[in-house]
Amino acid sequence: MELTLPNTYTSKDLAGVDGFLETETGRQKSEKWSKAETLTDYISKGGYALSGFVFLIFWIVDGFGSGLILGIIFLVIALIVRWIFRKIENTARNGYFNSRWDYTEAMADKISSVINSSYYRLYDGTIFFFSDEVCGLANVETGNLDVVTTDDIKKVDLREVNLGSQTTQESAHSGHYSSFTDSYKGKTTTTSTTTNYFAWRLDVYTRYNALSNFTIDFGEDEEWAKKAFGLLQK
Repeated sequence: MELTLPNTYTSKDLAGVDGFLETETGRQKSEKWSKAETLTDYISKGGYALSGFVFLIFWIVDGFGSGLILGIIFLVIALIVRWIFRKIENTARNGYFNSRWDYTEAMADKISSVINSSYYRLYDGTIFFFSDEVCGLANVETGNLDVVTTDDIKKVDLREVNLGSQTTQESAHSGHYSSFTDSYKGKTTTTSTTTNYFAWRLDVYTRYNALSNFTIDFGEDEEWAKKAFGLLQK
């Protein structure tokens, strides 16, 4: 297929591969997650409402104490049921993301072979394509793909961003007891370790309105970040 760039394509037209949500697996995984999420929300709201209703009824019929006890019992049951359904929802959500991640590589392989580029998969369902000639972004779920040439790029910046730090402390104690003086001598040594967290972020600015500017977060993957920066900068 002859490319006309810059342009917006679909993965189906460009490389014969559907967007993830257009596949049977994608639709099933998405529907399963959506149903689990809706059911969990319904169970949560229904459980809280039922607990309040039981409290109110038994307060009127048998006094505040009885209403409070039974209301708490029903609330605990509701929280347990909600916890169970939340686990089901999390399982469905993880199943969706895991399937999408696997599909991302299959889509990336086919598209990259057409536009002759390297690619970098992102956990948000995006694929970043780059070479010394082209640059593009694909949405795995929809299959939409924006591609430009490196001549369409106005500027590329690479930043190392400090995400914060975490300090941990470890204490070690040593000492001895003297039977002669009937005394104990010891000392405690505390060691602090501070870990700084960084992320490499690539900012790309182009002349193509559909892809005017975007940022790729490489996390701690310095090698890939510098590789992409080196190929795209003019």
